[in-house]
Amino acid sequence: MAEQPRLLPLFPLNTVLFPGMEMPLRVFEPRYRRMIDDCMATDDRAFGIVLIRAGREVGRAAEPYEVGTMAHIEEVTPLGDGTLAVSAAGRRRFSVLELVRERQYLSAMVQILDEPPGDDVERASQDVRAAAQQTLRRLLALNGEWVARVPLSRDPLKLSYSVAERLPLDLPVRQELLEAETTSARLSLELPFLAAEGRRVEELLVQRNWLGGLALN
Repeated sequence: MAEQPRLLPLFPLNTVLFPGMEMPLRVFEPRYRRMIDDCMATDDRAFGIVLIRAGREVGRAAEPYEVGTMAHIEEVTPLGDGTLAVSAAGRRRFSVLELVRERQYLSAMVQILDEPPGDDVERASQDVRAAAQQTLRRLLALNGEWVARVPLSRDPLKLSYSVAERLPLDLPVRQELLEAETTSARLSLELPFLAAEGRRVEELLVQRNWLGGLALN
């Protein structure tokens, strides 16, 4: 049974937060400092992070995409210049039903989204895990870090978000992955990006003659 819609403060940003991921924030605008104060006064200390579709982070209210991630405040540290250092963690996706502009900051009536697994999710998960293992090892090697195995979740949903977070993708692609209707669909979307990134990193490693100790298969 779907949860009831709820009112959620929104923080439009030029980034995509995935469920299960951490996000440090530096909050300096008065309206968003007020938003953080209001959130801290609630039981779940929740707000929504949404990618900006049009507009800017600073100044007039930006137009957000319709799907975002509910974040929960874990820690707030006031800094000497009046800025707030906020540690937040992504929890669940939501869809914006209606924007609400009654306060200094943007809010919305939102619907929490379910996470259906989709068709053949286990096979999709196995394919992505294998491809991600190879590609992420090469990415680490590119930065001088050599590991035998990259820790990856066995849970298909967690894996889908972890891979989306770790791949160097453009914002529209990250938003597309966030909006995927099923876990299987998200994993399937990630496979070609993993393959492309794997080829790109392999070429760079070959150029640097770093492939001697790294298996290509």
